[in-house]
Amino acid sequence: MTMYGGTQSYRKLLAERPGGRFSEDEVMVILQQVLSQLMQDSAGVQGSIALETLVQDADWQQARFVRSPDIVLPQAYLAPERQKTGLVTPGSDIYALGVTMIVLLTGKAPELLKNPDGTWKWEDYCMVNDRLAEVLNRAIAHHPEQRYSTLWQISTALNPTPLTTVPPTVIESPLPQSSHSDRPGSAPTSVATQLPPLSDPRFGVWQWGLIAGVAMALCGLAGFGLSHWLSSNQAPLTSTPLDSLTSSPESPPASELAAEPLNPFKTAVYPQSSCGDLPPADPNAYPVRFYPVFLEKSDRNLQQVRARFCRDAYPMLRKDNNQESIQVASFLSRERAELFRDFLWENVGRSEVGMVTIIYEMPESLR
Repeated sequence: MTMYGGTQSYRKLLAERPGGRFSEDEVMVILQQVLSQLMQDSAGVQGSIALETLVQDADWQQARFVRSPDIVLPQAYLAPERQKTGLVTPGSDIYALGVTMIVLLTGKAPELLKNPDGTWKWEDYCMVNDRLAEVLNRAIAHHPEQRYSTLWQISTALNPTPLTTVPPTVIESPLPQSSHSDRPGSAPTSVATQLPPLSDPRFGVWQWGLIAGVAMALCGLAGFGLSHWLSSNQAPLTSTPLDSLTSSPESPPASELAAEPLNPFKTAVYPQSSCGDLPPADPNAYPVRFYPVFLEKSDRNLQQVRARFCRDAYPMLRKDNNQESIQVASFLSRERAELFRDFLWENVGRSEVGMVTIIYEMPESLR
């Protein structure tokens, strides 16, 4: 069994791989994609997770599991408790998911990845980072209580959200915008004066009192000077010509000043399992255009964008310029893609909108 509609089985893809296995980065992407699918599946437990039911969508290049009740799964993918009782549970799904991932990493059948005493030795056949190794080893633990209890726990373990800290107080004084910028949609440069946080151990109570006293004195002097200047320079009300209240040719009316549009991605909640737009569920909406947003490829960028924003971001070879990049998301309009590009550039690194992809028919997975 290698094909399901417009998909291709990873059993076949693995057999065709140079070296006979998938890389750590590729498996991370596959795991993130299937976690996103499984967590959104309202049907709950799967019961048919294995390499034989892991497929890649031909249109979207997305990995997912297909339900196949007619297939007999290899025993090695079945959790020990399921082999004894036959019951399918969330814990047995997590076990099967872990086994599937280590098969992709090693390119070997599960039976060959165990010692005679039943313990796993899959790490002898590949090198992965400590976090991924810890996640997979916990997923394939022998006893159910030693595994993750939910798929969400796996996703969180792969992408721990950094602790939020309270930023120092910032007073901004805008400067004239530079005549050029290497980033699209760049904001005017500003000078930021940072005040030390209240918890700074270098400042005691008397220092803060001194600062407050000086600030109050400066404010009083400034207020006195301003009021004196106004009283000495105020012209009679009747001396102001009526036409001087109108706008000068050099200054456009306030109604013509366009406010900067709000970027919705700046107020979204992150990290997200997927940041892009979903394909339409209406078959009559096709064909549709998708605009991908790419991030400059580096290990730092990939780790940062997955941990902070979009967990399903993945490295790929772009078709439009044949360059290695990180595809972070795709959108149904170029406007949304450009807004996300600006947000990504500001928070992670150099980004751009790629060549549009036209999808002529609704993917088989949505029918």
